[in-house]
Parts: sequence; C-alpha cells; structure tokens
Amino acid sequence: MKKELTYRISIIISALSIGIGAISFVILLNRFQEEMSEIMAGHITMAHIKVLFFVVLIIGSIVSYKPLERWRKELRDEAEYDENGISKKHGNFKDLSGEERRLIEQQKMIDRERLLSTPVLKKITHKGTEDPVKEMEQLIGLTKVKEQMRQMAARMQYEMEEYEKRNKKKLKRNQTLPHSAMHMCFYGPPGTGKTTCARIMTGYLYKYRYIRKNTCVEVDGNFFRDVSAGETSKKTKMLIQAAMGGVLFIDEAYAILEERSGQEVIATIVKEMEDKRDDIILIFAGYDREMKQLINSNPGLESRIKYNLWFGNYTINDLSEIFRLMANKEGYTVSYDMDVVFRDRIEKEMHKSNFGNARTVRTIFEKCIDQHATNVIDQNIAPNDRYILKGVDMPAFR
Repeated sequence: MKKELTYRISIIISALSIGIGAISFVILLNRFQEEMSEIMAGHITMAHIKVLFFVVLIIGSIVSYKPLERWRKELRDEAEYDENGISKKHGNFKDLSGEERRLIEQQKMIDRERLLSTPVLKKITHKGTEDPVKEMEQLIGLTKVKEQMRQMAARMQYEMEEYEKRNKKKLKRNQTLPHSAMHMCFYGPPGTGKTTCARIMTGYLYKYRYIRKNTCVEVDGNFFRDVSAGETSKKTKMLIQAAMGGVLFIDEAYAILEERSGQEVIATIVKEMEDKRDDIILIFAGYDREMKQLINSNPGLESRIKYNLWFGNYTINDLSEIFRLMANKEGYTVSYDMDVVFRDRIEKEMHKSNFGNARTVRTIFEKCIDQHATNVIDQNIAPNDRYILKGVDMPAFR
C-alpha cells in the first residue's frame, strides 16, 4: 500500500513539474514585450527578476523531466509487480475477466501446439494390444523375452485377483490396481520386436488394471531435438502429460544424451516418474551398451527401473519364418528354392554392421517383390507362379 501511494505521489509531482514549466513558458511568451519595455525604461531589477524566475521554472521543468520519469517507472514496477515479477493487478487468474481468461487460454494453446501439436500427438499415440496373450504367442523367437513377459503378466494377474478377493468386489472400468512402479527397459539390437513387445505389454498392463488407458505413446530420443533453451523441461512434461493413464515408450532413448539439454530431459523424466508413478509407466529401449550409459547417467533413473528385458538377435530360422509370414500377409507363398537363397542372403547380411534383424528382412522382402513383379511382366516365370516367390526373385547381394 505504501509503494502504491508513493507511486501516485510521483505521478502528481511529474505532472506538476510539466504543468509549471508549460505555464511559465506561456506567461513568459505573453509578457515578453512588456518585460522588455520595463527593462528599456530603466526598471531593470524588477524586470530581470520576473524573467529570470520564469526561465528558471522552465529550465527546472525540462531538466527534472528525465529523472522524474525514471523515478516514476521504478515506483510503478514496485507498485504493480510483486517480488516474483507477477502483476498484482492481473497476476491472479480468478480476478481476470472472461475475455482476459480467454486470451490467456488461447496463448497457452498456441504454446502447446508449437511444442507438441495435435497432429503429432495423434501420430505418436497407438493402441495397446487387445489380446496380449495371443499376440505374444505369435511372436517369432524371443524365447527368453516371452518367458519373462509371461512371469510379469502372471504377477499382475495374481495381484489383481488378490486385491479383488480382499475387497470382495471387481475393479471398475477406469479403476487401477494400487501397485509399485512398473517402469521397464528393453535392451537389444534393432529390429528385434521391442516396439511390438511394448504394445503387447501395454495390453497386459491395461488388462490387469495397472493403467487406465490401453494406449502407448511412442517417440524416440530424437524427439527432444531442436527445442529452444528453457523449453526442454516444458516439452518433456507435456509429452508425459499426454501419456498419462497409459504407457510412454521411448525408443533409442540413449539419443537424449546427445543433446545439450539431455541431462535436463533425463532429470525431468526421473522426477515425473516418481511424482506420477501411479498413473504412467515408462519403457525405455535401445542398444545394449548405449542404454547402459543412459541408465548410469542419472542415479535416480536406474533405481526406478523395475524390469530389464534383453532382446537378442534372431536366428536364421527365426528370420526365415519372419520372411515367410511377411509374404503370406501380402498374399504370397515362399517356394523351397526361395527359402534356400533367402537363408544364404540373410547369413551374409548378418555380418554387416548395419544389420537390422526384422527390418533387414522387410527390406529384402520389398526388393524381392520388385524383382518378382519384373519377372512376371517380362514373363520370366509361369503365369501360375504369379503369387509364388521363387529363387529368381531374390536380387543380387551388394
């Protein structure tokens, strides 16, 4: 209250100074000839005093303008803003008008869309598996991973049954089971089904009421690139908020550390993992060595990871089966000679540094379809073999 009073006094003083200077100038201008006549008539003393008085007032008004303006602005800041720089008049949301609130919410929406737009959010949000048991059984290979997931699912089912037994009632649709943190880390080479398993795990978590929504928000470590200074934490929190009630899956999570703000992202994630552990589950995924570096980069991260799943490379038999399933899904069958040349081709691919397991199989399959289409059009294969992939459809290895 004292600061506001002082500010009002400064406004009055500034106004008086300007007013006195202006009035003095007008008076001096109107009486200039009269005063000069008195001086010429010999009344020098009184005339000089009058002229000098008004000149001093004008000069004083001009000289004092800038200091008074600075003083007034300083007092205004102290009177209108608190120690945190928040407006005392407009800093309380409940005191704002409907239009002022609308403008603020509109600005918030613009900021949100700039950092995490609705189309992007829609693109990265996926449904968890509807039938996780069936989907897991259909996975090729991954024997150890599937066994560990079965154990995790059995534990979840057991705890849900025990909870319902103790409380003598079934959990409601949006009601979740009280549980300890279930954050996970998937280690392994590319193309080994980590994303697929994340969606299956989402289905299990939803089925046994560990999460409210059967959704998995999927990003990679590069999602946090190109964020302006000071907005890294804000974008990270927005992403976590978008995944609330479900699962947040961060593939190639080690890429976070490649950014200048990487440690800020990790610190924000760790805090959110703790604060919101009852309403979100995070799954990190990536290469073995790089992921261990990420986990070791923050002491709080490792302690919050409850399950670690290791995904190894597929065997040649696994990759052959994956190739066959891809072909069947597209309406093709795989001949014996195609299977032979595929196995030879994939064995060579496995020695490359950029080998990607199922991703590499997908690339080979697409090239085979290209070659097969060429062979059909050029009549290099019989019309009856239009939907059969043969050894001649395998492109040369490079």
